[in-house]
Amino acid sequence: RVKTLSLLFVPPAEGGGMEISMKYAVYPYTLDNLYLSKVSENLLKSDISYIVPGGKVSEVYNSSISMIYSMANIMSMQEVDFDKVIIVDSNMVSYEEYDNAIKVFLEKNIRIILATGIYDEILYSKHSQKRIEICKGNEIVIDSIVHKNKQEIEVPIISVMGVGYNVSKFDVQLYLREMFLKKGYKVAQIGTKKISNIMGFYSIPDFMYNNRFSGEETILRFNEFVKKVEDKEKPDIIIIGVPEPILPLNKKHLFSFGIRAYEIYQAVDVDYCILNLLSGEYSDQFETEMKNVCKYRYNVDIDDFFVSNFSIVSNSLYSSELKYVYVQMNALPKSKNFFNADDLKDERWFNKIEARLKKYSMFEQF
Repeated sequence: RVKTLSLLFVPPAEGGGMEISMKYAVYPYTLDNLYLSKVSENLLKSDISYIVPGGKVSEVYNSSISMIYSMANIMSMQEVDFDKVIIVDSNMVSYEEYDNAIKVFLEKNIRIILATGIYDEILYSKHSQKRIEICKGNEIVIDSIVHKNKQEIEVPIISVMGVGYNVSKFDVQLYLREMFLKKGYKVAQIGTKKISNIMGFYSIPDFMYNNRFSGEETILRFNEFVKKVEDKEKPDIIIIGVPEPILPLNKKHLFSFGIRAYEIYQAVDVDYCILNLLSGEYSDQFETEMKNVCKYRYNVDIDDFFVSNFSIVSNSLYSSELKYVYVQMNALPKSKNFFNADDLKDERWFNKIEARLKKYSMFEQF
């Protein structure tokens, strides 16, 4: 397929999400939510003023990030310097911790937006009042399937998927967004986290998790959703974050069997695909085998691998809940297709991606 990647200089505020007009804080800032400091400083600096640590506070509290606002400070102050707090998902914060944090915020008359995904409904029901709301969904809604055939997406698509949870998919999605916007591209984006709607772009639509629809209908709905995003945003490029892992871990942790990935890759044809991995050492054989798995199971070619800083604690593999540990960087394979968090600090990885897309398409500059 040949797609045209057009370069149009635009203000960096593309997307279909909800506009922010108040001063915000975000909770919890944890090791699996380090992207929040990046977002606060670079993408939404004028809107998100503070990040509030959660989980094991010592792991992030000594950071040099200037906008950290500890829960202890909030509890000790009569008034706080923000109007609302966005509560986002984290694998390192329990339901009880979320519940206790909400109690503190409500005591301080702070308005709350729930964007945890899994806990939103139960927390809203427990604390239901005018000062709590659940993050609004996408502006584009697919009520029914208009087209019974798969529609062609005319602009290039980059996807980010992962072999497990805690593999920094959202960090990579935000890196790509920031780089493309910085270069003047108009970006449409569908993110894996619910906070995407607040950050100025779309989140994975709810119907992807709705068992009311057959697999075929879900695929056609997502295809139509992406097409509507393309028609509305008229972007130069679309970035899609693929939710959930692509493969079961074991018989205890099935990870939905990778169904979401299968449906998404049947719905759209991807031009550049990144697979995020848990921390570890990877061989050339692994690279070859994983590329084959994705090619023949999902009909997608893996271009790059991203190695995260997280690893599963071995004694939790067959427990009811997986536990993760944050580890220092492992040495990357000699392959030029492997990247890690250090590569999110500059433009070198992006330059490779952009160069590849130039080869795939007619590159027009206006």
